[in-house]
Amino acid sequence: MNFNTPFSVSNEMFYDSHMMPLQLSCMNIDYPSENISFPGIISQGINMLRICLDDTAPKGADGFFTEEQLIALDKIIDESVQYGIYITLRPLSYDKLSFFDADNILNQQNYLSRLFTRRSSIDGKRLYEYPNIVALEFPFNLSKLSTSPLGSYIGGSMLRAFTDHYFGRRIVKIYSLEHGPATDEQRKMFQDNHIHIVNDSAFKPQNNSKLKFGASLPGIPDSLIRAGISKEEDCGWSPIAVADCMSFSALPTANGGKEGWLTYAADIPVKLRLEFPCPVKTAKFRPSLIEELIPEISGNIVTITIPSARYGVLEINYENDSIPHYTVYILSDNIEQTPSGPAIHYLAPGLHSVEDLYASSPKMLYFLPGLHEIAGNKLPLKSNCNVHIAQGAVVRAGIIAEEVENVKITGLGILDGTTVMRDTGEIKGERIGGKWREAAGREAFVCFYKGKNITWDGPVIYNANYWNLVISATNNVTIRNHKCICWLLNTDGIQPRSCSNLLIEHCFFKCADDCIAIKTRRALGMESRNITCRDLVLWHDIPGNGLEIGHTSQADILEDVTFKDIYVVHGANTGYCLGMTLIDHQCVRNISYENIYVEGSQFERDFCFRITDSYYTTDDECGQIYDISIKGYHSEKSMQKTSTIQGFDEANLVKNISFEDIYENCGRPDKMHKIISIDDFLGSNIHSQNIIVKS
Repeated sequence: MNFNTPFSVSNEMFYDSHMMPLQLSCMNIDYPSENISFPGIISQGINMLRICLDDTAPKGADGFFTEEQLIALDKIIDESVQYGIYITLRPLSYDKLSFFDADNILNQQNYLSRLFTRRSSIDGKRLYEYPNIVALEFPFNLSKLSTSPLGSYIGGSMLRAFTDHYFGRRIVKIYSLEHGPATDEQRKMFQDNHIHIVNDSAFKPQNNSKLKFGASLPGIPDSLIRAGISKEEDCGWSPIAVADCMSFSALPTANGGKEGWLTYAADIPVKLRLEFPCPVKTAKFRPSLIEELIPEISGNIVTITIPSARYGVLEINYENDSIPHYTVYILSDNIEQTPSGPAIHYLAPGLHSVEDLYASSPKMLYFLPGLHEIAGNKLPLKSNCNVHIAQGAVVRAGIIAEEVENVKITGLGILDGTTVMRDTGEIKGERIGGKWREAAGREAFVCFYKGKNITWDGPVIYNANYWNLVISATNNVTIRNHKCICWLLNTDGIQPRSCSNLLIEHCFFKCADDCIAIKTRRALGMESRNITCRDLVLWHDIPGNGLEIGHTSQADILEDVTFKDIYVVHGANTGYCLGMTLIDHQCVRNISYENIYVEGSQFERDFCFRITDSYYTTDDECGQIYDISIKGYHSEKSMQKTSTIQGFDEANLVKNISFEDIYENCGRPDKMHKIISIDDFLGSNIHSQNIIVKS
């Protein structure tokens, strides 16, 4: 667990080690107890324990805590580390600090020394060795302490001579105004002795954070690119993790450059400051055709304001072929709500067995921040049991959901495929004689198989071992706020196979191969229909296509599919942006493309609608393509005359395709041009009927 330990107090409130306000919600513990339920306090949003270790409380015969009491304290501290909870210690009583005499001072000196130097019965650590103990609080009764005794007490006699010896300046010493006001003279005395006054609201629930991020991503290597983040109105920068990644194509890291990605949640505008290993000559944030964000360049540093939650790519030096290119994928979501309810199984970081995960028959598996591993590298889902991967949690496992229903996978955490063995999927000997295995798709990193009523909302897939997410014969599915950062061959973004009633919205795909590949499979059912894909950002890598329908698809009907508000930021100069390739009998009809924005490196072809055969063909009957609408296609650059419309023969035509509001050179308003003829973009048009460009 990486604790962002506060080191200071400003304006009587806690700040973290990067001078960002800490959003604390505190629970007071008056005495060590074994009855604390960490899952319970987490469900309440508690992230700090304020533990009173009263030196006047009942103790053992030697005047110190009993062994049972100390074991209870050890357990609290150990679990607080596992669950990511801060601790403020109050190691002296309120009443005893109201008077001053030699015996009192001596007793408290002995008490503090013994308390601070004893070793935990669990891990052998001393109190000052725990990273989550962030403050020592002393509840002085200022109304009963005159200036001279107070000065002696907090100076050489007591606090500075003992607490500083063990804790140094790694944590803060505080006085809370909950215990009464302080005079100007007392405030000056506190200041001189490095004791900070905190407001009486400092420990009260403050769950109104508008910005959440991490300075590291557990278990995921850092990029060479460094970044800071700040609220737009703030002037300081806090480090934010930029994780390592790569691409199949060379453009993003040409000439020795690097890639990275970062993620955060915000309900306010934020500023990012990115530092690169070499001078920056050009910087471009995409998507840019609807709303352009202008980065500022200073030497090797780029700053950019992100006004609202969105997904995009920052391209550095792409316009210069002689210096390193750098690429940063920026994934910004809105602040998520913390799930609550009965039967939640809160999971601290560590290794989990599948049996332990479901031993208590939970209604939700809640992965807390930190690094998690699952035996077998697969998390099997069960019906009516949700999964929440909290922001800051990294789970090294894929997901398999077979014949599962009524499940939600939520949270802004990460599914990491780095340790998952790569399967070659369908490209292996089990496909013999052109026959596809019914089980194909289960090799996917995340696979929904023959289920219904499934929602995916939030997690990042990082470095998937094979297809990112395959949805096979599963109906009533919503994929929302999905992000994938992948680069291996065949890491398609989403493959729906024989699905109905599927919604894919507000997602980011950085993958090698098709970003979306909709198919129907004979072994999974003969129909696919009612599929909507909208508000997507696509970063397409070699090979494959952007919006693909049909290739390796075999069945009867694939119909009623809508692609709307799609933002393509990279085409890798290969494949096609949108279209379909049918190699088996399949009727594809009623397909709509609306408001497609294409920028950055182009695809080899903008459009492709063809009926053909290939190595993957499994039957002798040709497919059919008809009733296709493309309305509102915007290309940043000039469109190439390479698009394809191609039926199989005179008996198997591609029919009824309409193009409307097709624009090129959208990146230059003075050169923007509306296409009025198919001859302006089609390189091949054979065995087709009723192909029109509407004026």
